[in-house]
Amino acid sequence: MAALDPRPPTERAKSIAETVLERQYRDGLKTIQASDWANDIYNLILNECPHLPEEDVVRLFRNRHASEAEQVIGEALFREYNLTHSRRVK
Repeated sequence: MAALDPRPPTERAKSIAETVLERQYRDGLKTIQASDWANDIYNLILNECPHLPEEDVVRLFRNRHASEAEQVIGEALFREYNLTHSRRVK
């Protein structure tokens, strides 16, 4: 039986989230480095979506295949639009 983690729940959740984000980044980076299609789209997204952080762009490529290229581009454009056209609720 595993010992209970003595950290507060919010601290444990942040640690888990950071671990997941780091894994997604590594997986995306592997895809970009291993695939010509991913590298081409990665460079396209960086040029077309200047407000989207580079780490977020890399994470878009986690567990993706060439058949999902349009989905990656669409998701990046959607996020860029949301970053540049945010509606602020008062």
